[in-house]
Amino acid sequence: MNMKERELIALRTRSWKILSVTLPPTLGIFGTVAALKGLESGGARDFWYVVATLLALAALIQRILSSRVLLEPTTLTVINPVFTYSCPREFVRWPVVGSDGGLEIHLRDGSVINSFAFGGSLISRALGTGSKAVGEISDWLNTPRGEVGDEIHVPRRELTRTLLPELTFALAALFAVVGLVIRTAA
Repeated sequence: MNMKERELIALRTRSWKILSVTLPPTLGIFGTVAALKGLESGGARDFWYVVATLLALAALIQRILSSRVLLEPTTLTVINPVFTYSCPREFVRWPVVGSDGGLEIHLRDGSVINSFAFGGSLISRALGTGSKAVGEISDWLNTPRGEVGDEIHVPRRELTRTLLPELTFALAALFAVVGLVIRTAA
C-alpha cells in the first residue's frame, strides 16, 4: 500500500506486540494462582496486597508496552511511557539510529526526541528494528503530502495519557487501601 493512501502508520517492535498480548494474561494467571494459594493458607489479609502489587506491576508493564511512534499525514508523534512528543512533519529534520542503538528524531530547532519503543536493546540491534524505523520515517518524510502550511508549529511535550494503565493503577491503589483497612481493623 502506498504511503499516501494510509492515514496512520504505527511503528512498534514486534517483540513488544507479542509481549503486550501474552504478558497481561500470564500475569493474570500468576496473580490468580498466588491469590488462591494465599487464601488457602489463611493469608486473606495479604491477598489484597498481592493483588494490588500485581495490578501496579501490570500498569507499569502496560505503560511501557504502549510506547510507539505514530506517523500521521502531517504529524509525527513519539509516545514514551511518561511523555508524548508531537511535532509537524515540516519540523522533523531526520531520523537516525544513535550511538546507543536507540532511535533519535532530530528536529529543526536542534533538539532530539528519543523513542523508548526503539531504545536500542541487544535484540533490537540484532534484528535491526531501529534501522527499519529510520527507513519508515524517512519514507514518510520524503512522501509528498500536498500543501505545506505557512507556519511551522513548535513541537509539543505532554504527559502520556493511556486509559488502561491508569485505570489499572487506580484499581491497584484501591486494593491497597482495602488491604490497609482490613489489616488495621483486624
